[in-house]
Amino acid sequence: PDVVAAAINQGYQLIDTAEFYANEDGVGNGIKQSGKKREDIFIVSKWWPSSEGEK
Repeated sequence: PDVVAAAINQGYQLIDTAEFYANEDGVGNGIKQSGKKREDIFIVSKWWPSSEGEK
């Protein structure tokens, strides 16, 4: 989370994450720690189609 907050405070606006990376909680905490508004940050996330289960 500290690295994410530091990156955002240095000017990063795009955060790339994925369910597979298992870092989504840490990314969320880093965004909160940064103090920036959510609408000022772009988040890219990916998921496996198998995560949706059967249709």
